[in-house]
Amino acid sequence: MANRTAVVTANQLNLRTEPSTESVILDRLARGTRLEVLNTAGAWYQVQVGGRTGFVHGDLIHLESDPAAGFLHEQEDLASAPLPPGSRSPALKR
Repeated sequence: MANRTAVVTANQLNLRTEPSTESVILDRLARGTRLEVLNTAGAWYQVQVGGRTGFVHGDLIHLESDPAAGFLHEQEDLASAPLPPGSRSPALKR
């Protein structure tokens, strides 16, 4: 999985040693904390924050979309959009 960014949406989120509510809590993260997502384990995400690596549950974070992916998708949409009648492709105008 390519590294992505996520944000804590819960008031407080436990960063754990393993993907389980029974595992040791490494830290408690506040709402709005940004996380680097390293991997997934079912509904859990392995993340890095503040130099620590641990697991958080996916229901309590928001994965941020990749801005480059949105840009590429938008460019594909524009490339396939029909031109108004009587107009020519901008690449063909001189």
